[in-house]
Amino acid sequence: PPHTPPGPRPASPAVAGVQHYQPAKAQGRIATQVAEQNQDLAQQNAADAIARGEAEASEQRLKTRLMIGSQRAQLAGQGVDLSMGTPVDILGDTAMFGKIDEDRIRNNAAREAWGYQVQGNDFGNEGTLAQWNSRQQQRATALGTAASLSQMGYSYYGGGGASRSGFGAGRAGRGTAGLSKTSTGTKSFIKG
Repeated sequence: PPHTPPGPRPASPAVAGVQHYQPAKAQGRIATQVAEQNQDLAQQNAADAIARGEAEASEQRLKTRLMIGSQRAQLAGQGVDLSMGTPVDILGDTAMFGKIDEDRIRNNAAREAWGYQVQGNDFGNEGTLAQWNSRQQQRATALGTAASLSQMGYSYYGGGGASRSGFGAGRAGRGTAGLSKTSTGTKSFIKG
């Protein structure tokens, strides 16, 4: 029969272990870095939401003051006494509703920021979980590799009923001399 070249040899368990260990480690590192970057972005978004909320609240406060000033000018232009009665109520209501709008803007910004903070915490947890999963994969690979190498060694040195030429019973059959126990328990010298 024609000679068929041997196919690719399977990788030894040690090589296969390294080939699985390194990608698991790299994957965990990359996933952790992505999660940390996402967490940083979420924290930046939270800070931005608060800053935008403060800017909008300040703008609302200014609008309220301008509205009150405009109302005073109109009422005074009509000759109305601004210190009592309906003008006081009008100006008071304008101030109150302006303050309500200002507080609503701040509260909405705080809620938005809180959402980003929760999202940031989730990203942090994802990073922690990615590290844990990576370590577990690395440990499983190391244990599997050790078990495979151990099994190979056990089989190589005659464990499980298998024998390798040059060891065990095969030596006596190749003409070596040595001591042997007889059925009565005495030792005798055998030449093979």
